Amino acid sequence: MKYLRFIWYAVISWWPMMAFHELGHVIGALIAGAKIENVVLWPWTFSETIRVGSKSPLLDTWLGPVFGAYVPLALYGYLRNRRFPGRGWLGYFAGFCLIANGLYIGLGWIDRVGDAGDLLKLGAPIPIMAIFGIVSACLGIHIWHHELFR
Repeated sequence: MKYLRFIWYAVISWWPMMAFHELGHVIGALIAGAKIENVVLWPWTFSETIRVGSKSPLLDTWLGPVFGAYVPLALYGYLRNRRFPGRGWLGYFAGFCLIANGLYIGLGWIDRVGDAGDLLKLGAPIPIMAIFGIVSACLGIHIWHHELFR
């Protein structure tokens, strides 16, 4: 039964994970003075934020995965000791966001896809991207282990 719940949580976590990630890009773009031309956020596609004229494109590119991974973790940390019906999903969701964003950046540089490809073009060092990926994914797995499989 735990594994069915695990799969169901993955299905319902995909779109909100992308929403947090794209919100990070939007906030980064606003901070960097970029114009946001479009935000693609459909559950059946990969999300994307089109921004132009950024004074700091490295900042608004990094803020997507950083915000997308660590804001759900902060929400989980704040709410984890409170009793409410969605607590189990929130722990799963925080871990899911950490793993998804971590692997996206930590391994994405290999094929230079999406944000990882953009970060490389902007001069982000591969070791920093790999460290972000390792730390984020390991933290997500740690949360899953303690929240879902005890």
